[in-house]
Amino acid sequence: MLRSVAKKVPSVYRFCHLSYSQPSILKYETRTILSQEGPHQGDPLGPILFCLSIHPDLEQQKCELIAGFMDDLTLGGPADTAAADIDHIRGREEFTGLQINASKCEIISHGTVTQRPQFNSFIFLAPDEAELLRAPLFQGRKMDDSLAHRCAEFNTAVYHCYCCPPTMH
Repeated sequence: MLRSVAKKVPSVYRFCHLSYSQPSILKYETRTILSQEGPHQGDPLGPILFCLSIHPDLEQQKCELIAGFMDDLTLGGPADTAAADIDHIRGREEFTGLQINASKCEIISHGTVTQRPQFNSFIFLAPDEAELLRAPLFQGRKMDDSLAHRCAEFNTAVYHCYCCPPTMH
């Protein structure tokens, strides 16, 4: 993280070095914990420090679609290319300290995807079941459910606006 800051934003390197070059001492009740990896929870610089650190690895990906939002990454393209990109990310785990959580990873495919070891423990979804950042990606069951839920919320809001006007004091 500090190497990324030094390379990309050297003007804030000294501040970040002061904040992160030594383990931080965290206290919880009678326990003492040394925080030695990544930005501190709640640090306003945390998101940019994380993104600066992961960005060079994202630039190395070969998939046609590469979308990242903080620690959520979406890769889209042929299965062989996605498998190679996953291998690249896993090959950098020791250096970056980041690990793929396969139990949260999804494969979205119209047909069957030849099983590759890179996809072990991934969740396989049909396109009509898929979401990205909680938004449905395709028409189908997930889209219908999402629209029905939003309509119900809207109806509740309208009912409370017109049927239960605020009292005047």
